[in-house]
Amino acid sequence: MQSKRCRWLKAGALALGVAFAGAATAQQITIDDFSDPATGWTIIDEATIQAGYVDGGYQLSANQRVGVIFATSDFVLGDGVITVEATDLIDSAFHFKGIFLRSSNRANLFGFMIAPDGTTLSFRFQAGELFQHESTNLDPALYRHGEPNVLRVEAEGRRLAFSVNGELLAEVNNATAIGFAGLIISPADEFSGTFFDNWRVEQP
Repeated sequence: MQSKRCRWLKAGALALGVAFAGAATAQQITIDDFSDPATGWTIIDEATIQAGYVDGGYQLSANQRVGVIFATSDFVLGDGVITVEATDLIDSAFHFKGIFLRSSNRANLFGFMIAPDGTTLSFRFQAGELFQHESTNLDPALYRHGEPNVLRVEAEGRRLAFSVNGELLAEVNNATAIGFAGLIISPADEFSGTFFDNWRVEQP
C-alpha cells in the first residue's frame, strides 16, 4: 500500500501552543499528546514501514532493517528544549530511537538515539554523509523496559545536549542555528518499533 502521507516538508502545527510570561522572560510551550491526527505528523502505511497515530500516541516501526526512519510535523526549532516519552512496542527487537533537530532536510540534521542496553548515539548528517560524534555504553539500568523513557534535548546556540530519564548523556557544540525537529528510529533486521507520547517543546 502506498503512503497515505509521507512528506518531509509540509505545513503542520502541533496541538497546543501557549505563551507563559515570567518575571523577565516569556516562554512559548508547545504540546502534542498525539491524540489528534490533525497535528500533521508523518503518516506511512507500507509493507515494510509503518508510521502514524495509534492508541492516543504516535508509532514508528519497521519489519526489517531500512536505515533511519524520520517523522516530523515540520516543527522548526532554534533554541529551546524538546522532551518526549518513548516506549518499545511489545515483541520489538533491540533498536535505537530518539530525536532529531536543526534539520534543513533528511541529508542535513543532528540526532540523538538510545538503545535498550543504554548505548547512546550522537551523530549528524551533513550533505547526506553520516558523522558519528559519540557512542557511549552506559549503565543498562538507565533504560526503562516496558515503560516510558523520557528523552530530552536542550538546544542553545551551537550547543545541543541529550538526556534520558534525567541523566545527561551526550553533547555537541557545532550545531547549525535553526531547523526542523522530530522523531527517529533505526530498526533491526526484524520487527522493531517505538511508541512515542507527550511531545513538548519549550522555547524562550
